Amino acid sequence: MKVIWGEVEIYSGKYLGVMDFTEKVRSLVVKSKVKEGVVNIFNPHVTCAICVNEN
Repeated sequence: MKVIWGEVEIYSGKYLGVMDFTEKVRSLVVKSKVKEGVVNIFNPHVTCAICVNEN
């Protein structure tokens, strides 16, 4: 199994907000040249939530 690791930093500049970081994650996947698999998104900050929503 091939494992690729990447990091994306996102700063909102606001106390509360919704941000779309799809393109940042997509660019990491494209650079990896992996054709199929799973993307795992981890947030180390206790007051942040990740919501998955289809566009």
